[in-house]
Amino acid sequence: TTAQMMQSANFSGWDFTNTWWMSNGNTRPFLRMEYSTTITNAHQLQLIGMNATTLAASYTLAADIDMAELKQASGLWNTTKGFVPIGNNTTNFTGAFDGLGHNISDLYIYRPSTNYVGLFGYIGTGGSVSSVGMVGGSVTGSGSYVGGLAGYNFGTVTNSYSTGSVNGVGNVGGLAGYNAGTITDSYATGKVVGDVPAGGLVGRNTGTITDSYATGAVEGDYLIGSYNGGLVGTNAGIITDSYATGKVTGCYTGGLVAANAGTGTITNSFWDTQTSGESSSAGGTGKTTTEMQTLSTFSTWDIDDAGDTGETWRIYEGNTYPLLRHFLPTATATADDTSMVYNGSTTVAGGSYTWDIAVDAGKVFGAAAYTASSKDVGNRALSLTGLYSNQQGYDIKTVDGTVNITQKDLTASYTGTDKVYDATTNATVTGSSGDIIGGDAVTFSQTASFIDKNA
Repeated sequence: TTAQMMQSANFSGWDFTNTWWMSNGNTRPFLRMEYSTTITNAHQLQLIGMNATTLAASYTLAADIDMAELKQASGLWNTTKGFVPIGNNTTNFTGAFDGLGHNISDLYIYRPSTNYVGLFGYIGTGGSVSSVGMVGGSVTGSGSYVGGLAGYNFGTVTNSYSTGSVNGVGNVGGLAGYNAGTITDSYATGKVVGDVPAGGLVGRNTGTITDSYATGAVEGDYLIGSYNGGLVGTNAGIITDSYATGKVTGCYTGGLVAANAGTGTITNSFWDTQTSGESSSAGGTGKTTTEMQTLSTFSTWDIDDAGDTGETWRIYEGNTYPLLRHFLPTATATADDTSMVYNGSTTVAGGSYTWDIAVDAGKVFGAAAYTASSKDVGNRALSLTGLYSNQQGYDIKTVDGTVNITQKDLTASYTGTDKVYDATTNATVTGSSGDIIGGDAVTFSQTASFIDKNA
């Protein structure tokens, strides 16, 4: 039966020391020869957890990985339980995992009676995970330490994110259930369901969180001891330059943090009072949605609203919250040269622009607006504004083009003035034109004569 195929005792005579590896009750046998420190598929990802030696090695993720096999009846995993977390509290992951900017999609873990649940169950001291995205999927655990990327982090997590849903009881977080190490330049957007405590990014933090954010909803039971925060449930560590926007519910809640211990510090961090539904937090500063999308709110951060500057954060003022630039490829839009007839305005209608790379139009928003550096006739710099993107899109940089503003033709009409005969043909006339742009001053200089001097 399928269950028997997932017990090593049923493979009498097989060499599970040198040739085969399996996790009893969780997988069918894997060939050890599939193991590699260059990860290109789901099998190789699972084999990181074979033994203490493999858990201490260095890995690179050389391709995006779809974890669909976790739910395939003919695959190597128990379709109910899904992936076996890499490392636990007995044998930690102490190696290095560099995602190289690749994604792991649809990770599925369902272990409602297990602690230390996530892609990495336990990242130990010295362990590091960087530049990896966890896209979609769901992670479910029980007891303590459940996270989309890591159940428990005692090492370093940088430049990483998780968008899947996470469910558990204690220490539940979108990225990590418990952080006693360092999390930098990372984010979580998935829904988090947990109790004591739960956070959009981290359930409980005793380490350091910097330049990170969470936008997913955090839901907890209305039970005594339920601490649910938009970013962190309970904090006894350091939180700097971070924010949260997700809806928070539970017994003890906070827009950013539900509870902050005496040793915990929170600086230059914020939460959205409108989207979270929270007017208070155990630390941080509450802001309206408009303020959370305004550059000046984050004046102390490494942030700007221009493209390709190298700052940690990018904000499209008035359109987005701060975005982590590490995940945004630069796309340059250059305003195409054009011309127009003088119209008294710096607004240029009918402009166009050109990208320097192939761009997914579905990740570019807003309406392009073109502005000349001056309204007057001549060759003027033509700036492009109005485009923005999101965290899955681009760091948009704009380059000026040129607009040639040409003179506007006027049709002038002249009205003569009656006079008493004075023996000359001198005439006085008044000039006017219906083509004059409002606000402009036009002087009509002219000489005029009657046909003859006679009355």
